[in-house]
Amino acid sequence: MCKRPLRPSPRRKKSMRKLPERCSAMGSIHAVAFSDLRFNATPEGGYHGVVNFMVAAFDGEGKQVASQLSQTVADIKPEQMKDLMAGGVRVHQEIDVPVNGTAMRLGVEDMSNSHVGTMEIKLPVPAPPEGQAGERRSLPPVEPDLPWSGSVADG
Repeated sequence: MCKRPLRPSPRRKKSMRKLPERCSAMGSIHAVAFSDLRFNATPEGGYHGVVNFMVAAFDGEGKQVASQLSQTVADIKPEQMKDLMAGGVRVHQEIDVPVNGTAMRLGVEDMSNSHVGTMEIKLPVPAPPEGQAGERRSLPPVEPDLPWSGSVADG
């Protein structure tokens, strides 16, 4: 289990406890398309869904060395649905991974339909190529709704 290094207290500047393991803080952003999740309609006209987001780290022998589970309970109002359909669901997780960690496995479980998706990332994750560090990307703008003006099909 990873422990963060202690800072020396003003009273004990000389002594610092040695940690059994060194760790790296790893972050992951789960991005799930709206169409991959099920939201159930509520009597109030909104939508309800429950999604679990998981991250686990493993060492070279396949032993789990760290893990975290986050559950998102979404009660969505009808006016929020358009944004959710365009941008999906995004959740950020952080986990302290021991330096002997060789892989991180990410998982998403939709509790409404019991669908599960996973992916594995080898560690350490290489730094991005020069010039891409810090580059941010965003979703394209949502096209405005056009007024209905005709038939479904021509000819």
